Amino acid sequence: MYMNIEPFFDKHTDALISELQELISRGLPDGVRCIQVMVFRESLPSVPFRVYFLNRFQGSAKGIKPFELLTKIGALIDDEEYVSREDAICDCLELENESDQDSCMDSVYEKYDAENLLAAKWLASCWQKAGGSELSVPAFVVEEDFQFNPINLKTGQPVKHMAEYNGVFDG
Repeated sequence: MYMNIEPFFDKHTDALISELQELISRGLPDGVRCIQVMVFRESLPSVPFRVYFLNRFQGSAKGIKPFELLTKIGALIDDEEYVSREDAICDCLELENESDQDSCMDSVYEKYDAENLLAAKWLASCWQKAGGSELSVPAFVVEEDFQFNPINLKTGQPVKHMAEYNGVFDG
């Protein structure tokens, strides 16, 4: 059930760095207060990242649209042995014993939450290599349900206190 997904990240590192360099080098409209890269919970094996440009109220900034990263590659984890979160949950639900189902579901959530965190850390590493720490606008990678603290892309480190993330915005 467990597959090492890091080699799939490694395979696409240069492409991600290239796209991030392009993003980092482009000018941003004045209303952009923060760049936020969202990791979507159910996305793997596809690319789980979408880039948002947020205004001071955490809404979409005018003049620049959100976009997905690595759209040309199709699947980030291109191995038919990889089981998606949705399929793994379905497998758990097929178990007859309720406590076995619960145990299986806990294991599934733990595994896929860990994989999403791994994907976020990979993105943060690529952001650093792309020169993102030089960007004047704050930037973070977050999981859609905040299963882990946002990672400050300038430092590559998870925020210790949510005030570091929330303080970027006015409301």
